[in-house]
Order: sequence, then structure tokens, then C-alpha cells
Amino acid sequence: MTWAPETRVVDAYWVQGQPTNFGDAPTAWVIEGSNNDVNWAVLDRVDGEVGWVPSERRYFEFSNENAFRYYRMSFSGGGGSDGDNTDLSQWVLHWAGDYQTPITLTASATAGINGGLGFQTTDVGRVIRLRGSDGLWRWARIASRSSSTVVTVRLYGHAMPDTSPIREWAMGAFSNQSGWPALVELYDERLNYGRTDSQPVTVWGSKQGAFGDFGSGTTVLPTDGYSLTFLTSSMNELVWISADEDMVVGSAKQIRSSAPADTTQAFSATNLTQRKGPSSGADHIQPLSISGTLLYVAAGAKKIRELVLGDQNRYVAPEASIIGEHTLESGIKWWTFSENPEPTIFAGTENGEVVSILYDREQRAIGFAVFNSPGAFAESGAIIPSQEPGFDDLYWSCAAP
Repeated sequence: MTWAPETRVVDAYWVQGQPTNFGDAPTAWVIEGSNNDVNWAVLDRVDGEVGWVPSERRYFEFSNENAFRYYRMSFSGGGGSDGDNTDLSQWVLHWAGDYQTPITLTASATAGINGGLGFQTTDVGRVIRLRGSDGLWRWARIASRSSSTVVTVRLYGHAMPDTSPIREWAMGAFSNQSGWPALVELYDERLNYGRTDSQPVTVWGSKQGAFGDFGSGTTVLPTDGYSLTFLTSSMNELVWISADEDMVVGSAKQIRSSAPADTTQAFSATNLTQRKGPSSGADHIQPLSISGTLLYVAAGAKKIRELVLGDQNRYVAPEASIIGEHTLESGIKWWTFSENPEPTIFAGTENGEVVSILYDREQRAIGFAVFNSPGAFAESGAIIPSQEPGFDDLYWSCAAP
């Protein structure tokens, strides 16, 4: 049992076996908390911990927001070859980061921090990843800044094994210095952010079903968060992320996608890869997904392309607007899609007109028509379901030319 001089919230711990007689390590245990040493609340149950090696340390996390003064571990199993002993070398608890008194973190130099400027006052609240002497990554949040090399932090996840100098670390991806995400999209029950000033071709995905949590544990789980940098010689900064069958990203000279590496398994933090797509780049306008086909505005904003699977299971991007290119020659400024009564794209152009594009891929039907409002300039538009069943209404805002 362990106790604190005041109540503390615990959310993680590690268990370490003996350097010798390591077969005595327990195989099951229960972690409990109490404030009076009489009434105990179960916080974590573990079973099936076998196969220990000398001095092995195993890490565990659990959800807990309740503070306790006393904590105890009741274990069983193990016992070595004679079955008489069950013991551990260490059991170390981690106080939840939000409840910690911040500790001082001192950098040996400003190199590698905000382009050599060192810590800034705007870094307060920013995340830092730290790799301990045991080779495992933790993360901390900056609580205050004293100088360009000194900050205080609260540590999250697991306690550090010792106070050895930390030689591997990384600042969080989002900040006033590195930039904030410019793109956002939902895919596979994850919130995905894309493109910052310092990482223009990277996408960060949240944990599955936990849109505010982009982290991963000591051992990466399929449901953990991830970061994916789209690398190719022709890749420019990302201009959009789109959720279709795969997660697709566009840039001015390249389309790429991310999909399961093992196609027999679901997309996850442990099963993802990136794939090269068409070299016909994209404009910044968010694509449309219509009847299982992704349509995007090509770089230059004067053409519409379909992203479809071609031979050898690779994406190709044939032009969909070839018969109506003359209607889009001033450039597409915005677009929206109406399902009823007929599948129709409405595209606003730079000269203030609205182009109606009938798009029925199943029937191989496509047609173009131009609308304009005399004396007005169509600046943006949106589709809203009509009060009349089976119809959608197009609304667009206009400004004087």
C-alpha cells in the first residue's frame, strides 16, 4: 500500500519484476483507492500477466478522476518454481497531470526550440514529448515560462524512471510559432487536422471516437492517434482533406490517399499507408463526394476531375467538365451539390455567374447551363432542403458587380 500526505488523482502506474527470481512476479492484481483505509474503490483490474523477464517493467493506464489518499495493490499468481513467493521490485504510481504541481524543465540551449528562439510566452499550454531513459515517450504540458530555456511542465501518462538528462524530445505540432491547422475533416470516426506553417504536408488524426485526444500509449493501439506526412517529390502544401472510401488529400501538383496497409483489416493507427495518386493537382475548393465518386476542382480552378480507381487499383482523374469547359473559363470560386430532383452541381464562377452541372454518373449523363442575376454578382451558395418534398432549393448571396 502507498499513501500521500493529501489526496491525489492517479491515472497510471508501472509494475517492475525482480532482476532475479523474476518468475515470482504476479500474474493478476487489483488496484484500489481509499480515503479512510476502510472503504476501498476498485480502479483497475489486470489478469494474464505472464512471461516476465528479469527486471521487466510493464505500464498500465486507466480512467480515474477521483482523488484518494491511500492506494493499494492486491496481487496473486507467480510464486516461482516452489510456489511460495509472489513479489515485485517496484510499483510506481503516476499522479494525474492536471493535479500535479508543475516541475521545472531546463533546456541546455535554445537550439531546436522555436527555430532557435527558445521558449516563448506563447508556448504556455503547448505540449512537449519527452523520451525517458527507459526508451519510452511521455508527454507534458507547459504550465509557465521563465526564460528562453526554462519552463515548468505537468507530466501526463507515466512517471519518469529517473532524473537522467533527456536527450530526445519534441515540441507539440500546433502553436503560434509552428502554426495552427488549416484543414479539418472527419474520417473513420476520427477528427483529422492538416497543414501547419512548419508541417505543410502532414495530417494528424485523433483517437477513434475521441476527437480531443491525439495521443498514443506506450504501446501503439489501433484506436490511438497518428500523424501522417505525405511525402513525394511533387507534393505541395495540402489544400484540402476529404473523407471518401480512403482519406484523400489534395495539393497544387499531387493527389494522395491514405488507406489500410493490410486491406483485410480496418484503417487504424497500426494499419495505414499512403498511396500516390494523380499528378493533376487540385485547387483549394473542398471536393464533393457524389454517388461514391470524389469530384475535385483542378489546379487553376477551370476544370472538374473525377477521382476513380483505374487499372492496377490506382487512382486516376479523368476530366468531367470537358464538354462544358467554356462555362468555367473564368474559374470556379465555390460550388455546392443538390441531390433532388436531379443530381446537380451548382458552381459559382469568378465572373459572378452560377453554372448548373447535371451530374448523373450512373446514367452517364452530364450537362451544363449558365445562370446569372442581372446587376448582381453571385459570391457564395448553399443547398437547403425545400419545403416541397423531393426538391432542394439553391440559395446564393449576391453583391453588386
